[in-house]
Amino acid sequence: MKKSTNVKNILIVAIIFNIIAISGYVFAFYIVKEKSKEASVATNDLEVYRTKSANLSTVQYAVDRTREDREKLEKYFISKDEIISFIERIEALGADAKVELKISGIEEVDQNTLRFNFSTKGTFVDTMHLVSLVEHLPLKIEFRTANIRASGNTNLGSGGTKVLDSVWDGNFVAEVLSFVGEQK
Repeated sequence: MKKSTNVKNILIVAIIFNIIAISGYVFAFYIVKEKSKEASVATNDLEVYRTKSANLSTVQYAVDRTREDREKLEKYFISKDEIISFIERIEALGADAKVELKISGIEEVDQNTLRFNFSTKGTFVDTMHLVSLVEHLPLKIEFRTANIRASGNTNLGSGGTKVLDSVWDGNFVAEVLSFVGEQK
């Protein structure tokens, strides 16, 4: 009986040892599984960060590389902040063309169109020179109306024609189609 008790004790100890060992293996497997998930998430986050960083570097490089081209393109557009300098530019063209110029109105038609009205007083040649200068600004400008008429006492040339050197009044409505207004 002693032998059977001894065998039972050994068997009980072996079973307890196996249960402890199996529990330890299950616990260790669970820990490894959880750590593997955490490592996978961390690796994925790191890969997302690396991708974003690489994309940001690419965009920054493109921005730096195209800076000069963008500055050149900005000459072809005016924004809401540049309306005053645009008006001053038109007035300077009037002075260059030796024409009295008065801007009587400026309005934002839509977010891409700026309408301005102006009147002139000067010779026909100088007035047409001003129109040409305005048309050749590096902006998309279209004249909507142009009314030019001889004012006051006109000198008559040979054959009864009006001399181009007399004073002419002009009224113009033009639109800047390369206007960049506020985005809605």
